[in-house]
Amino acid sequence: MRKKLRRLFLVTFTGSSLDPAAPIFQILRRYHLGGVVLTRANDNFDDRTDVRAALYALTGLLQRANQDFPVSETEATPTPKAPQQMPQPLFIAVAHGGLGLRTAELLSGTTALPSPLAIGATWKPENARLVGLATGRELRELGFNMLLGPNLDVVSNPNPANPGDLGSGVFGGDAFWVGEFGRAYTRGVHAGSGRRVAVIAGTFPGLGSGDRDAAVEVPVVSKPLDELQAVDLRTFAAIASLDGNTEGAADGLVTGPALYAGLQGSISRETRPLAIDESALKVLLQFDAFRPWVELGGLLVSLPLNHPGVRRDYLAGQNLLASNVAYTALMAGNDLLQVSVQDEDGLAALPATLGGLVNRYKQGGVFSARVDQAVTRILELKQELYGKFGAGAAINTQPLEPLVPMDSEMAAIAGEAFTLLAPAAADLAQRLPQPPAPGARIVFLTQTQLVRQCSQCRPQRLPAVDGLQVAVERAYGPIAKVRSQNLSSYDFVELADFLAGVGPIPVPQTTETPAPESSPATATPTPVPTATAPRPLIADALRDAVWVVALLQPAQAAEGAPSSFQRLLATRPDLLAGKKLVVFALGAPYHMDAAALSQITAYYGLFSAAPVFIDVAAQALFLDLTPRVGGPVSVPAAAYYLAERLLPDPAQKFELLTELVFPSGTALTPSPEPTLALTPAATLSPTVVDPAATAVPPTLPEGAQVKVSTTMLLDFNGNIVPDGTQVDFEVLYKDANALREIFATAFTMQGVAQAALAPKRVGGIEIRAVSGSAISLPAPLLVSDVAGETAIVVLTLTPSVTPSAMPAATNAPAPQATVDANSPANNLKAGETAAQASTDPRDLLSALFINIAIVGYGWDAARRNGRGLVQRFRFALGITIGVWLAYDLYVLKLPGAGLLQPLGALAPVLCAAGGGLVALAVDRYKLQLLAGWQSGSRRLQAAWLFMRAGGFR
Repeated sequence: MRKKLRRLFLVTFTGSSLDPAAPIFQILRRYHLGGVVLTRANDNFDDRTDVRAALYALTGLLQRANQDFPVSETEATPTPKAPQQMPQPLFIAVAHGGLGLRTAELLSGTTALPSPLAIGATWKPENARLVGLATGRELRELGFNMLLGPNLDVVSNPNPANPGDLGSGVFGGDAFWVGEFGRAYTRGVHAGSGRRVAVIAGTFPGLGSGDRDAAVEVPVVSKPLDELQAVDLRTFAAIASLDGNTEGAADGLVTGPALYAGLQGSISRETRPLAIDESALKVLLQFDAFRPWVELGGLLVSLPLNHPGVRRDYLAGQNLLASNVAYTALMAGNDLLQVSVQDEDGLAALPATLGGLVNRYKQGGVFSARVDQAVTRILELKQELYGKFGAGAAINTQPLEPLVPMDSEMAAIAGEAFTLLAPAAADLAQRLPQPPAPGARIVFLTQTQLVRQCSQCRPQRLPAVDGLQVAVERAYGPIAKVRSQNLSSYDFVELADFLAGVGPIPVPQTTETPAPESSPATATPTPVPTATAPRPLIADALRDAVWVVALLQPAQAAEGAPSSFQRLLATRPDLLAGKKLVVFALGAPYHMDAAALSQITAYYGLFSAAPVFIDVAAQALFLDLTPRVGGPVSVPAAAYYLAERLLPDPAQKFELLTELVFPSGTALTPSPEPTLALTPAATLSPTVVDPAATAVPPTLPEGAQVKVSTTMLLDFNGNIVPDGTQVDFEVLYKDANALREIFATAFTMQGVAQAALAPKRVGGIEIRAVSGSAISLPAPLLVSDVAGETAIVVLTLTPSVTPSAMPAATNAPAPQATVDANSPANNLKAGETAAQASTDPRDLLSALFINIAIVGYGWDAARRNGRGLVQRFRFALGITIGVWLAYDLYVLKLPGAGLLQPLGALAPVLCAAGGGLVALAVDRYKLQLLAGWQSGSRRLQAAWLFMRAGGFR
């Protein structure tokens, strides 16, 4: 009983000591808890030595301590028949996001990862999978087996003034895309770790619309339930979905500390955070999107039960036992309870909490059943990670492998995340026609964060104050595009001091100081280390600069007033007049107001402070990198609203693919899978259904339908539209006074919408699809009576270009159409079949190989006949023209090409070979004619000379 309850707790502890006598090891050896969480705030990481080696040793000792079973406190001498306890792995959890995030825990010893917002800015879920791959592999190497992430919150309406703003810690502002990135990231973590790291996504059911900082307060989300389901809950439904590849499904969810008006009704003082609200959380877990996941063992991890806001507002200073919060959290549906312990006294208070739960468990009933259910889920997840339990399970016995960072992959992601935020792409070339000239003076203003891996560790600046300057010098100094003496860098602390009128700190001059109390005979000067040339004052540097480049990362714990740069724009326009002003957002891009943005030459989004993103900024400054257009979140100051950009683009005329289906369900004219991208260019090819071939009665059978599918719909950013985008299908009956009606409303799935039309009238019909302002190309359809029998002629659009809009999209070959031999719409003779909608690539390769073979033969023959190089080239060109002319005659189905169709795949081969052989024959005949002409010419010339000679005599 006690053993069960102990496994429900996931605790933190202070320090990184490897001493077996440390409190955490004693607690684990005695109580065998469910798991521990390592955090930077608790000094669990120390980079003063080798942080990887220290972490590897620490995680190994934690596992060993948890599997060390001393003699039971209640049984001094165990009986031989007593069952032996089976050692079980310990959850060792960490939150590991992008470098520079407030929630980032590991600052060194691992690959510097991009922020979630930077990943979302690429619009490629495959990049999320790559980052997850690196995360899973490196965490497993260090001994972690649980990741508290990714964050699935959605910032649909960014509010820079909100203290709970999540900044670059989210994938974006659209629920569909956040869900796609979340699943891809989870899939990568599972693959990279070999399924040895559990993914616990947060913060359920969403904090993107919270009104305060969830780390220290209890936010309120005032959305109604339908909006919660459409936005916040949608991302968690995606990562809890068991459809398709279950590797993308999360192993668990972290419940949050917020209040939800849409779920809990009117918010009052008595309303508890959802994580400890028994009725509201249970109702939420019964939604169709989550019930199957929960029933199959999905784990719920509670918020820290002594969360500052919860403790202040709901515990009123009571301890966990007196408040019954652990009991309430379990009954609400949480399986694993986080307890954030900041000191040894807090860890020592854990036994009292366990004792209170033991008393409740002894009473049986619903609580004991709930505990058993939670323990079962915990054990099932551990078994999924490690297989069978036993001594040494989860303990690494191999030496730590050196870090192999995925820097090249992260650099590629940084380049793809680089986004133009303002001005419009059409105006950028006018504002920035050229990069900085070699002699141009450039000032770099960098907003940095001062971070530490532990309280006693060396502070680090992210990024370095001169990080961008160094990147520019490294990339462009050796090729003389910049001169170091013309570059200067300042941080926002100096900028804030300058704007506040604080004088600069004088730079000491280099001097030589003799040793004190020394005589002239024995005096030896003590040189002071040589100082670099003092930098110009920031005011002078700004005044002399031609370019001013700023790196901003608001909404982070950055040094200097976050508004310092906007104050510079507002109060000192004299220093910036006539200069090129380029700004890079290293965090969320929506903190710049419209007035400030109007003064900026170019505003770019990088969304991460990792070093590879600073390198991208250097390339972008010198116009060596083309930005994408369209960021992952709204930027109101730039009039960029994400919801509008994700609507279907009306400039792209998408197409319709049709398939005729009779009541039996037989598909008479199969169409390609709707994975083709859209293109305005298209050709019409008739698809005619033969009613006689399928025993269609003289009248159109009741229930016959034309299945209509769109090709892939793209949004204004060039990506597929989010799932659930509405598409209206309308039909125009041309022979019924142009009657037009909407016959179906559908919603897209992976960019495609489908509907079915049951034709009501005989005559010409035209089908269109409308989504927003986007209208498809028409799909003509003819229902007519032919010789007393009903035939349906569908004129389908054959897409001419097939780019893939999603990494997973593939283009399917167009199948052969079925033709009505009795229909006047087609003049094929008996025995002929319709041409394929597209050419088999193998036919093209066959023609190419035949071309090469015949040219090779002809070239060698011409060489043996003594023909010159120019003549041989002409000969080869003639053969090539012959081969491809004959091949094109077949492909274009010109008169006579149908005679070769019964030969199947041999037809294009014979055509190409015939064309080449004809070219050889023509060349041979031309040579014979030339030889005959030359012979006759020589005879005529000889006769003329003979006549002239006779005449002279």
